[in-house]
Amino acid sequence: MELDPHDVLGLVESAAMRFEVRRYAQTQPSLRTWTAPTNILTYRCAPGTMLMTRQLKRRSTDFMPEGPLTFRPQFARWETKSSGSPMVCVVARFEAMLLPAQDMETNARCLQDLTMIEMMRALHDEIRTPGFASMAMVESIGEVLHIKLSRLSVEDRDSADEAVALSKTDVALIHEYIEAQNGRSPSVTELAQLFNVSRRSLLRRFKAGTGTTVAAYITQVQLTKAKRLLATSDKIIKQIAYETGFRNPSNFTVAFERAVGLTPTAFRRISPGLTRS
Repeated sequence: MELDPHDVLGLVESAAMRFEVRRYAQTQPSLRTWTAPTNILTYRCAPGTMLMTRQLKRRSTDFMPEGPLTFRPQFARWETKSSGSPMVCVVARFEAMLLPAQDMETNARCLQDLTMIEMMRALHDEIRTPGFASMAMVESIGEVLHIKLSRLSVEDRDSADEAVALSKTDVALIHEYIEAQNGRSPSVTELAQLFNVSRRSLLRRFKAGTGTTVAAYITQVQLTKAKRLLATSDKIIKQIAYETGFRNPSNFTVAFERAVGLTPTAFRRISPGLTRS
């Protein structure tokens, strides 16, 4: 759905991005409901005399921010109540975000990011009065805005996930995954991918569900596996160290003794036939 009728004072298109400076003429006051056709970032400026003309002789001094800086993800719905006064607006459209659409907050939101406001102001200048390497400048600004908006969606999702602790079933799945690794230690990123969440979200949810950190839990599972192998196999300690994911035997020995209170050799000596830690 298109916005109110407007004049385009300047337009730049790049890969999956479109940037415009629009002039909305004085109209009758109205109340309308819209649906965002794509991801839209907008910023208004006060319509001074220079801004309301098609030719702009000066640059940022004629851009008088009025706000707000508003982000509307694709399919977001919102109402506009127009006073009918003239307005100039900078519009940045992003056809694709760095995250899937289902991860985006679907409500329109106002942003207080001063850096993004300055970037929208710079877009206004480059679109209306292009300077040297203007296209490169616009594309660079667009990429940074794209990343910052995607980061906002990651933070929103992580904040929502923060209070959701991993269930016992989820922890069991992580346990099985760590156990299944032979000769390597899984990364937190790998484990996060099991649940299709960010690394940061997994760290928070895991701590909320278990009271311990992911790194400490990985070591715990590896040492439990090592104790089982020491008690039920005749494999040499060096081989057990590598199979359980430790980079070298000395690291394994130090970690084992710190956790168990015995060296691997001493543990093997006192636990013949042990099948479970």
